[in-house]
Amino acid sequence: MGKYMDKAKEEKIVELGKYCLEHGIGLEDLKKIFSKKETTDNIHYQRFHNLAHKKVSSGEIRIDFEEQVMHKGKQILVMHEHELLILQLLMSNARETIKDEEILDLLEQHDHKITKESMVVYMSRLSHRIGKTMQEEEYIKRHWKKGYYWNQKINIRK
Repeated sequence: MGKYMDKAKEEKIVELGKYCLEHGIGLEDLKKIFSKKETTDNIHYQRFHNLAHKKVSSGEIRIDFEEQVMHKGKQILVMHEHELLILQLLMSNARETIKDEEILDLLEQHDHKITKESMVVYMSRLSHRIGKTMQEEEYIKRHWKKGYYWNQKINIRK
């Protein structure tokens, strides 16, 4: 193998290669594993996980992420799991743009594999369902061709 690689490292690489061949693991599979590790190291995902069992409010919106219940004013909004995941990611990183790829990765990690085009439709529907604040400002905004962000201040309760 490499001119500067020690014998122990070379043996481990050969062993890994044999394992991958025996179990039908290809280069694309290894890239996905590496990609997921990068995802879990991302500060946006760390904040996402920190919000998992908390209650948040923002304008008229109140969400209990542990119970997976959302209110707007006095009305209960029935939300799908993927919508709550997106909201949790956006709200945990309020006013920071979350790249489209980050949203897609999060959904894929929770068994919601969709295309970028489908995600844009989901985001549009989600933004429409949530509506605007009493000051007529949107809660979710699009950072053109980059991603989305939560446009309001959030309050976190235990």
